[in-house]
Amino acid sequence: MSDDATGPTPGSGEQDPSVTTSGETTGAECPYCGSENTEREHPRGPSRCQSIHYCNDCLQQFKKFE
Repeated sequence: MSDDATGPTPGSGEQDPSVTTSGETTGAECPYCGSENTEREHPRGPSRCQSIHYCNDCLQQFKKFE
C-alpha cells in the first residue's frame, strides 16, 4: 500500500472542490419570476457545473449553471 495521498488533506489549507465554487452566493436571476432576491443554498448541485439557489420572492428552488 502506498503512502501517497491524493486530494486535499485535513489541515493542509486546501479546500474541498465538492463544496467550493467561484460563483456568486446571491443575486442569481430566478428563472421562474425574474427576481434577483435569491441566495445560493449549496455550491454544488447534481453536477460540478451547477449550484442550487433559492428565490426569496416566489419561494422556488432552482439550479444555476456555473
